[in-house]
Amino acid sequence: MISFTIKIILMAAAVVGVTYLVPGLVVSSFTVAVYVSLALTVVTIFIKPVLKILTLPLTIITFGIFSLILQGILLFVVSLIIPGFEIETALAAIIGGVILGIVSSILFNNDDN
Repeated sequence: MISFTIKIILMAAAVVGVTYLVPGLVVSSFTVAVYVSLALTVVTIFIKPVLKILTLPLTIITFGIFSLILQGILLFVVSLIIPGFEIETALAAIIGGVILGIVSSILFNNDDN
């Protein structure tokens, strides 16, 4: 079992990695990436379930594609909260959100206890 602190640091490393992979995402430092990973974790835990329920009809109509857009919206919300983390395009937000969502699900949903 990996401690929460190590998971946040790994998520911050993923944030930095995604900024290198996806043009349009900018993070100013590793410290900002740690804040982004903390904020993204909080947003994913508290806001994402409510938005998933509210947007369920739209997600069903679009055969699940809207869930990818929802990931981008959540990443954009985090960029509004954390100074030093910027998103330049909507496509960068969606791609970055999907990649970070996959990393987050691997890190935070594989507890073997």
